[in-house]
Amino acid sequence: MEAINYTGEHLLPGTLGQIFILMAFIASILSAWFYYNAGKQPGSASAVSMRRWGRLLFVVHFVTILASISMLYYLIFNHYFEYSYVYKYSSRDLPTQYIISCFWAGQEGSFLVWAMWQSLLGLIVIKVGKEWETKVMTIYAVAQIFLITTLLGFDLGGISIGQNPFALLRDTMGATQADFFSHPNYLSMIIDGNGLNPLLENIWMTTHPPILFLGYAAMLVPFAYALAGLWQSKPVEWIKPALPWTIFSLLILGIGIILGGMWAYVSLTFGGFWAWDPVENASLVPWLVLAAALHFQLVAHKQRTSLIFSVIFTLAGYFFVLYASYLTKSGVLADSSAHSFGDNGMVTQLVITLAAFFFIPLALILKRYKLLKGEKSESFASREFWMFAGATIMLLATFQIIFVTSIPVWNQLFGLHIAPPANVVAYYNKWQSPYALLILLAMGIGSFMHYQVTDIRKFLRRSALAAIAGLAVTVLLAIFAPIHNPVYVILVFSAIYTLVISIELAVMLLKKSVVPGGMVSHAGLAVFIAGVVLTFSNSRTISTNTSGYYLGDEKFNRENIMLVRGDTLEMAEYYVTYQDTNSRGRETFYRIDFLEKNRNGYRKLFDLSPTVNRNTRMGYVYNPATRRGLTRDIYTYIAYAEDAPGTLTPLGGKEVSTGDTIQVKQNTIIIDSVGIGSVSAEIDPNNVTLTAYLTVLNTNTNTIQQVTTSYAVSGGQAEKIPAIPERAGLHIIFEKVSDKPGKIILSMFEPKMDFIVLHAVVNPYINLVWSGAGILFIGLFMAMWRRIKKLKNAT
Repeated sequence: MEAINYTGEHLLPGTLGQIFILMAFIASILSAWFYYNAGKQPGSASAVSMRRWGRLLFVVHFVTILASISMLYYLIFNHYFEYSYVYKYSSRDLPTQYIISCFWAGQEGSFLVWAMWQSLLGLIVIKVGKEWETKVMTIYAVAQIFLITTLLGFDLGGISIGQNPFALLRDTMGATQADFFSHPNYLSMIIDGNGLNPLLENIWMTTHPPILFLGYAAMLVPFAYALAGLWQSKPVEWIKPALPWTIFSLLILGIGIILGGMWAYVSLTFGGFWAWDPVENASLVPWLVLAAALHFQLVAHKQRTSLIFSVIFTLAGYFFVLYASYLTKSGVLADSSAHSFGDNGMVTQLVITLAAFFFIPLALILKRYKLLKGEKSESFASREFWMFAGATIMLLATFQIIFVTSIPVWNQLFGLHIAPPANVVAYYNKWQSPYALLILLAMGIGSFMHYQVTDIRKFLRRSALAAIAGLAVTVLLAIFAPIHNPVYVILVFSAIYTLVISIELAVMLLKKSVVPGGMVSHAGLAVFIAGVVLTFSNSRTISTNTSGYYLGDEKFNRENIMLVRGDTLEMAEYYVTYQDTNSRGRETFYRIDFLEKNRNGYRKLFDLSPTVNRNTRMGYVYNPATRRGLTRDIYTYIAYAEDAPGTLTPLGGKEVSTGDTIQVKQNTIIIDSVGIGSVSAEIDPNNVTLTAYLTVLNTNTNTIQQVTTSYAVSGGQAEKIPAIPERAGLHIIFEKVSDKPGKIILSMFEPKMDFIVLHAVVNPYINLVWSGAGILFIGLFMAMWRRIKKLKNAT
């Protein structure tokens, strides 16, 4: 077959991008090899040379990844739709911030961002690793090899080795669109790209994915230190340099998860920030596992107990990052999550990666098992016991999440037909609440304990005061923010109890000039959990339909209000008016005025503008609008809106004369008279106006209106001026004079009503959720900084 000489394609940047990825792949292999050999003879001249080469090649690896990212951004910003990735995820009408988001909208871009972050953190490990550098970077570079293979785009015996972000559209779609791509100038026929998923057209999506991937990347560092510790038979020594990285991973991944929750709160319409979606769960599980590992690390570092748990769950943290990637990118969750990708043909590769990162660490754990045995057991009245207990409970909670999230995997592996929970939010809340309660209690009790042994009397006295304070606050909350579920009441008590203890200890540590990062983190988690319970136990829907129009479903009618443009209706403690619309591109903003009634009428309090993004390719997206307050949010979204309000639908025409009556739906039209007007004494057929005088009786509104419709001729050109009776849902048009004497022809049209259906919810105390997360992150940052300073002082 003769090769086609395509015109208009820009092949150079794509070719360079592929070369850079291949160079990054080769550089990671060579870096791992040099680092491995450097570790064989530590301190020798050859080892120093090998380590220098390992460093240099890892820098080359990082630079070539950056270069490939630059090439892909160049293609996206220039709208080179001959490239499959650019065509799939971008379009010309996207603003700059969303063009940036296009980069990680697909699998190839997200893997590239992940690889970039991981390589950048690798450079920092090289800088601070010191005696751990060779072993840690060997493991690190091997992990990079696995990650870069996801971008190679090779095919080996039917097994896909990665996906090439620089693949041409004609190469990926050529088999199904052979006729189209047989044209040398096919590119001139591609007007625009497919565009970004409208759900991703949100400012939070410019920050959430890259920060989440930075968190994923950071979890490789403690993994590498733990594995290097096993490799060198140093079951405890690895913990000290790994601790700041463990905390950093929790900090960054936690911020990424919360940013995702903020995106869900402002972009999705379920009224919350966490829906227990499988992909959400997949990102939460590594965080929970590493949070448990952190506490095992602290115990092991302090007391040389829990060594095996500190190693296992530090390694498991990164394994579950890879498992999360498998869940989201293999297509296994395609039917159960709105966030996952479809099957990309890389399932075998992802499974091989999972197997490698499971069995290699397992083999080393088994080999060094004797070294990992603890020197002594923990006393019940010791801080390490309660840290161990809290971490264990956290792992049990994690197991429940990942087991249920993985139901599609179990079904595929074992040929089962287990259905996921029908109401996932209620299901997970029921299971996770007791776990959260026990974790908080373990945190509170453990914080008042000392390492090794504690004076029980002193503990009971201090703990009783915290419990009394917690009970008093819980009673007050129960009065002013009623919680009806007993488990939730106890959960709030546990949160307040832990908060009181954490504040007391944080103040005590500050007086001793000790940075209380752990206590601040505990306080933040307590505030966060209390906020979640208080908010969603007291959340209420206020948009009960008071319009008089039935919306077709009892539940829908009970939870949504129909607003005709210009009408003012009562909605809970407010009055609301659908005021007007404003369109920007595909997105329509619906302005809703919130009013209060007074003696002079209505006074505007504020307005909200929920939107509808009408994406004809990917479906409509209904974006909420929220009124943020100190003590509560008013959260709204459009449940339904007409596409083209005002569009006229013909109801037919009729030949009538004076005195005739027409019945149209709920309207009775009486033709009172027909008049003729002219600017001159004599009637000029080229400059004349005929007017029909009508009476319209509307049975719905019990109103009678006099209206006119005219047929005006000016300079021989006819214009039809319709009659539009108010609230009749009717347009009447004088079409023409009939051929029959004394008769005219009227046409009736029904305009599409301009109305919306609004859903509105009050979320009280939601700021406790966001502030609790913020306090948690501040505490993690403080703890990380303290560990970094300790390392510096030690060296």
